[in-house]
Amino acid sequence: MSCATEEDVKEYFKVEEQERLKQKQAAWSWDHMMNRMEDLERREAAGRGERRTRTRRNLRRRRLLH
Repeated sequence: MSCATEEDVKEYFKVEEQERLKQKQAAWSWDHMMNRMEDLERREAAGRGERRTRTRRNLRRRRLLH
């Protein structure tokens, strides 16, 4: 039976922390995506008025920038 070295223990906790962060990011991404989908559904339900307004606003910005 071999004993774990201090380096082995550090590596173990490093890998565990990386996995925890990956899971946290995946959960955040899922929540963010669900919010975006809900926003898209609201916009679609509201009709094309918002899209036209946004398009006009973008055209005005382009004219100002170019």
